[in-house]
Amino acid sequence: MADVTTGTETGRLAKEPSRVLVFTGPKEGVGKSTLCLNLALAWAGSQNRKVIIVHMDPLCRNDLSYLLGVNPPTLASMAQLVGDNPTGLGKLLKGRIPMTQWGVGLLPLASKRSEILSLSPQLVVQILGSLAEPYDLFLDVDPFFPMQIFSFDLADLIFWTCLPQRAHFEATYNMFQEIKALHFPLEKFEVIVNAANLPGALAPKEVDRFFSAMQKKVLAYMPWEDLLPEYANTQKILVVENLQSEWVKTLRIILGRTMELK
Repeated sequence: MADVTTGTETGRLAKEPSRVLVFTGPKEGVGKSTLCLNLALAWAGSQNRKVIIVHMDPLCRNDLSYLLGVNPPTLASMAQLVGDNPTGLGKLLKGRIPMTQWGVGLLPLASKRSEILSLSPQLVVQILGSLAEPYDLFLDVDPFFPMQIFSFDLADLIFWTCLPQRAHFEATYNMFQEIKALHFPLEKFEVIVNAANLPGALAPKEVDRFFSAMQKKVLAYMPWEDLLPEYANTQKILVVENLQSEWVKTLRIILGRTMELK
């Protein structure tokens, strides 16, 4: 995103470039939302930035609200607020998204599925563009959401998360072929293999061989972490509760890659 000048409300330095990251993958259930949530808190805390997680889930399950303990507005409600006139959009949206103690806010797609019909890609771009001026945006995009490809246009970096299973890699290959045909640069994609040490998982050598055939490398192999489901049931977040877990230590690789963005 372009450089912006911001005030003290967001805790940014003047003319600091905002970042837009996309978290998605070839299938559901790969852990992209968990990755997005933990990286958002790590990024906000280590960089003194405010982050908004935009949860682009067309089923409107809004499960991240529980983990963050917030009751946020939605993209659909903001679209109603804006109407057909986006003039002064930044001032209109300023301060409408509640922030947690960690400096992370949440913006779900809609409260119910019927509200998604009012969202056009053009209006979503306008709203997210205005929010990207004072905040960094982490877009958590479901793989079957029609706007998945459109989100790539907005992204500075895309974290493509999959499990160490042949079906995930075959799906990734087919989707990357489609993405290349649409002239999106695959250089913006960073591959993350989650739950890499599960029984029956493909070995890292085999995984590396598969992705090297597409001129890609795996950025990080995230281990299975027993505490993740436990904390999800008790409104806790791993990166806050246990910095010494192997999962959080591996998360630092992804945090470092995010820091490289200019």
